[in-house]
Amino acid sequence: MPKKITISAKKLHYWYHEEEMTLSEIADKVDCSMTTVYNRMEEHGIDRRTANQDVEAHEVHCEYCGTQKEIPPCEYDQSERFFCDNQCQGKLLKETGHLNGESSPWWKGKESVECSNCGDSKKVYPSRLRTKSNHFCDLSCYAEWQSQHRRGEKHHQWDPDSQTQFYTGKWKNVRRRVRERDGNTCKLCEADSNDIGRNLDVHHIRPIRAFSDPADAHTMDNLVQLCRLCHTLMEHLPEGQQRALLEGHGPIIGGDIGRQVLEMS
Repeated sequence: MPKKITISAKKLHYWYHEEEMTLSEIADKVDCSMTTVYNRMEEHGIDRRTANQDVEAHEVHCEYCGTQKEIPPCEYDQSERFFCDNQCQGKLLKETGHLNGESSPWWKGKESVECSNCGDSKKVYPSRLRTKSNHFCDLSCYAEWQSQHRRGEKHHQWDPDSQTQFYTGKWKNVRRRVRERDGNTCKLCEADSNDIGRNLDVHHIRPIRAFSDPADAHTMDNLVQLCRLCHTLMEHLPEGQQRALLEGHGPIIGGDIGRQVLEMS
């Protein structure tokens, strides 16, 4: 059985609190593991430093009450405004009423990016740069980009067998009947193929993937004719909201109005 490594409480306290050595440095000095050092500190009842004590702190003043406090570099680098706590921050916001835009404590401005579709410049928040790889002027640009880069084999969910699995049997017949029922018109914005320069799409309100048998998705009450722009929008809405819009219980969001949806959302 290996011999237990002993470290006196006096030495351990001196190295850790007086010399401010780390557990790793003490372990190297004694030729043991960091776990052993930690266990000996627990046995001797030696308090650990907080994580903030192991780094150089920055002195800042609370913007509301003026109290001085120390914060670690990670917090200092992330903000230009500082508060004692959420209460001080909340009091300042309540008294000044500055909750939005450049007056907000979290405001970091917007950055310029190019639209992935047309190349025009637009302003976006830094958070979108971290989470999105493509940016668009509006829903229209997004729809155009989708039609070029996310169709057929270019789509990230492309399945070469899907054309024979999902769009067989009665699909073509039902699609023809939907076009006849809806006319040459988008059921949301009333644009026709002449307006948009292409054939209208036939959209599944409840997606094919929600059916155990894909053929069950091809029914008249589950299909509707839409322009590309409205089709793109409807793909991002739950079934209930889609049906409410189609039944006239929501705003008309296609056409010129639909082009602004991406900016408003």
